[in-house]
Amino acid sequence: MENSNLTKNDTTTETAKAGSSRQRRRRQRLIVGIVAAVVVLFGVVAYGASNSSKQLSGTLIINGCELDPAKRVNISCSGSSGAPLYIQDRDLRRANLAGATLRYIDFRYSDLRGANFAGADLTGTSLYDSRLQGANFRYANMSNVDLSQANLKGADLTGANLSGVTWSNTICPNGTTIPPASAPCAP
Repeated sequence: MENSNLTKNDTTTETAKAGSSRQRRRRQRLIVGIVAAVVVLFGVVAYGASNSSKQLSGTLIINGCELDPAKRVNISCSGSSGAPLYIQDRDLRRANLAGATLRYIDFRYSDLRGANFAGADLTGTSLYDSRLQGANFRYANMSNVDLSQANLKGADLTGANLSGVTWSNTICPNGTTIPPASAPCAP
């Protein structure tokens, strides 16, 4: 009788061990599955982020617009008055976009400090609330550009076409602030 109890207890113990072992394997598979899902999700997010603004060998590609003046080609990225090209909230400090055609582009909230737009065509572009300190706009076509709430302190507007520019709470190159519906900043 004692022998049969031992066998019965041994069987129960073995069954319990096998059950906990199966549960352990199930938990491990579940954890591996969750980790794999997180890795895949992270990869998708990272891929999407790298494709929306990709930097390869000095070439900046944003929304299909390739900004690489080093290639010695004319940069031409344009939207239209009804459908601007969105390049918002980007870090483009010291970008060399001299002579580029950048019509109807929405650069709002971007950091363009020290950028070179000399001779560029920025017609209809939005630079709303952008950081433009020290930027070079010499002889740029800035007609109908929105400079509302932009910071132009130290920027060079010499010879720029400023017709139709929206100035509202704009910090001018000399550091003064233009109130809404006021005269433009002096170049």
